[in-house]
Amino acid sequence: MHLLTTAPCPSPQVRWEYAVLDEGHIIRNPKAQVARAAKRLRAARRLILTGTPLQNHALELWSLFDFLMPGYLGTQLAFQREYAQPIHASQGARAGEAAQLMGEEALARLHRQVLPLCLRRTKESVLTELPPKVMTLDDT
Repeated sequence: MHLLTTAPCPSPQVRWEYAVLDEGHIIRNPKAQVARAAKRLRAARRLILTGTPLQNHALELWSLFDFLMPGYLGTQLAFQREYAQPIHASQGARAGEAAQLMGEEALARLHRQVLPLCLRRTKESVLTELPPKVMTLDDT
């Protein structure tokens, strides 16, 4: 990701077969320079790897999918209206029953759209595949 903001941007004529963003969660802010640079990459296939769950706002998910599959979740404004606002309004102690129901429905629709495209592996599920942890202490 660092290269996206420090190296000269590849020519628009360059078309990559794959664009793989390791630590891809750093493009969760659609206004960030790195997100804008990543979305300018021309690639036949795109993939995001991240170990960081999205916890703050549904719009972060939109930004990731805007890189992966531009337009799949609509425009930012449409996503905000259809998903982010109802989900946000349903949270908190002041949310009424109608707002909670609308938020639950929006979240269920969003899950139906994105969960089939996400692979989530927990630490427990891959623990047997990892080598033993090695710690070296230097007393000097």
